[in-house]
Amino acid sequence: SDLEHRGRVKIAGRLHDAMVLERRTNTTPSETSEPIDVQVNVAVDETLGNCPKYLNKRAITPYASSPQLITDSLPLPADALALIGRSDTFLISSRHGAHSMDTNIRGGAPGFFRIFSNSDTEGVTLVYPEYSGNRLYQRLGNITSDRAVGLTFPDFDTGDILYLTGRAEVLIGDAAESVLPHSSMAVRIDIEAVRLVREGLAFRGTLLDPSPYNPPVRRLAREVGDSGRRPRSADRMLASLIHKLPITPTISRYTFRLSPGESSTPVRWRAG
Repeated sequence: SDLEHRGRVKIAGRLHDAMVLERRTNTTPSETSEPIDVQVNVAVDETLGNCPKYLNKRAITPYASSPQLITDSLPLPADALALIGRSDTFLISSRHGAHSMDTNIRGGAPGFFRIFSNSDTEGVTLVYPEYSGNRLYQRLGNITSDRAVGLTFPDFDTGDILYLTGRAEVLIGDAAESVLPHSSMAVRIDIEAVRLVREGLAFRGTLLDPSPYNPPVRRLAREVGDSGRRPRSADRMLASLIHKLPITPTISRYTFRLSPGESSTPVRWRAG
């Protein structure tokens, strides 16, 4: 992912070999040194230009890392909870079969990843909403057939990294709505292992531009109560067009306001 230019290309293949061609010495963590020259030889099996819709743009600066393991025990400590609470970006890895793996980057507004539970008695469970993307659903298909996932939360300001592994479940329709109101699809993850590493990132990232597509944070049903639940599908809603922004001669962005509507004959929408 290119965070500076909001671009994503996913490449899958097999690593043949790698070597470090040059390494700078006598640097301190505060120095902005040249990147280490690394050569990697990969046989590419698949490539896909992914939707960059929810990436938050950042200026990336190299930084000498000095990783230190802070904790590897559950439940999550306060530092880990705070990192998740302010994160607007995380990576999730899933797998299909014995030889196929997939890693995707996910973005949103800070706090879009929610803590469902974090205790010795209830375990550690996290939830996040699935936003509309390229609609290929590769990762969700992986999770449906194999629930094992890995999560990485980078802190671009401090260099800290939170690594989590666990088992995920895709929630659809009422199952998602009952956990995250206003969500038609969500992913719930039961965490099994954690590694919180201080100053593990080899770079820092300064926020340039949050994605204009990021929806408002969707809080847990237990956080908002019944008032946060959207009307059931049997209740009719009225969508009113309040703004149209032409982007190209053939593409426009439309903004609608939802409000309770009366029962009536539905209006058929014709795309184009």
